[in-house]
Amino acid sequence: MNCGTMFPTFVRDANWTATQSAAASYIDEVGMAAHPQAGAPNLAASLSRLVELLEENGEDDYGQISPTQFAFLTAYRMVERAEALAGPGIASSPAVDSEGGIRISWRRGDRQVKLVCPASPEMPIYIYWCESSTDVSSVQNQNVTADALAEKLSWLTSREQQSNRRAAA
Repeated sequence: MNCGTMFPTFVRDANWTATQSAAASYIDEVGMAAHPQAGAPNLAASLSRLVELLEENGEDDYGQISPTQFAFLTAYRMVERAEALAGPGIASSPAVDSEGGIRISWRRGDRQVKLVCPASPEMPIYIYWCESSTDVSSVQNQNVTADALAEKLSWLTSREQQSNRRAAA
C-alpha cells in the first residue's frame, strides 16, 4: 500500500460494488471496528467524523480534499486509542489539509488541542495545545503517541472535572 495514495484506490476486492461506500470498504480491509465502543458517544462521533473524510475525493482549488492512507490510518488509530485512554471527553473536528494530511481539533472553553497527521511518513506528526486566557501554547513534535494525545485531551477537560468535583463536595 502506497502511503501517499489517495482514496479510494485502496479497494482491491474484485467483488466490491458501488453500493458499498469507500469508507466501509476501507474499514473492512484494514480491520478497523465499523462501530466504535458502545457507550462511548464522543468516541464514536470523533471516529465517525474521521471516516466521513473518506467520502470526499479529488481536488479543489487549494489541493487535495481527501486524506492519504497514511494520514487516515495514523489519525484513526491515534484518536481511537487516545480518546479511549482519556475517558469521555468531547468530539473532535477533523479536516483535510491541501496535501491530504489530517488536522483534528478539540476545544473546550478557552483551551484547544490539535493533532496534525501529515500526508506522508516523511513529515512529523505533532500535537499543539493552547489556552487563550493565559496566551500559553506549546507544540510536541517528538514522541507523539496516543498516550501523549490522551494526556493533552485530559488536560483539555481537567478544569471542568475539578469544578464538578468541588461542586459535588
